[in-house]
Amino acid sequence: MPRGASPGEHRGGRKRGVPNKFSIARVERAIAEGRKQPPEELLRNAENCRAMAARYAPMQTNADTKQPEPNKGHDEERYGFWLAQERDALKAAAPYYAPRLTAIALQTSQLDRDKEARADPRVALLEMILQMRDRDELGQQRTITHSVIPAPNSNGHGDIIEAVAMKVVEEEDEDNGDGEAT
Repeated sequence: MPRGASPGEHRGGRKRGVPNKFSIARVERAIAEGRKQPPEELLRNAENCRAMAARYAPMQTNADTKQPEPNKGHDEERYGFWLAQERDALKAAAPYYAPRLTAIALQTSQLDRDKEARADPRVALLEMILQMRDRDELGQQRTITHSVIPAPNSNGHGDIIEAVAMKVVEEEDEDNGDGEAT
């Protein structure tokens, strides 16, 4: 292992996607000999298949009048075969010309969990308790005793939590049971 390299660390070398010297020489030799590269050959193959399919197509264009007319040599089976061959050649050539697109699903619940993980747990607990009280899942007296959480004042959150809890408790009015504040 080289000095200073940690396990799994990649240093130097050829970047991903860059051809090596042998591949470059092989391509240059093929071009010098007049041969085409695979993507060019696949496109030429697709063009030839399209021409053969046109030979068996149900309609043809008259060379003299430039009008479409029924094809006397129409053969549905051969026409379908050559169209399928063209489609296969184009499928094989597609990766050379366009990237493959994939669907990506966004999971917002994971984003929420990450956000909660970065937040102060005491603030998150206070918010959860206040929401439970708003839904009448907790009584007011019980909320007061459990929502004021003593916290160290090293970052100032302790004072904020106590102030928020006390303000919320002070703002609430007594309810006489008929839905109206007294």
